[in-house]
Amino acid sequence: METLEFDVVIIGGGPAGCSCDLYTSRADLKTVILDKNPAVGAL
Repeated sequence: METLEFDVVIIGGGPAGCSCDLYTSRADLKTVILDKNPAVGAL
């Protein structure tokens, strides 16, 4: 099993989660979004 390390874990891929991802990515943080919807980030 492979272990992945992230600086930030965002739970929920709605508009707020995607906005949070933009800000953390700009800060050079490794980010992952967890969401049950396969169309996450489609905004």
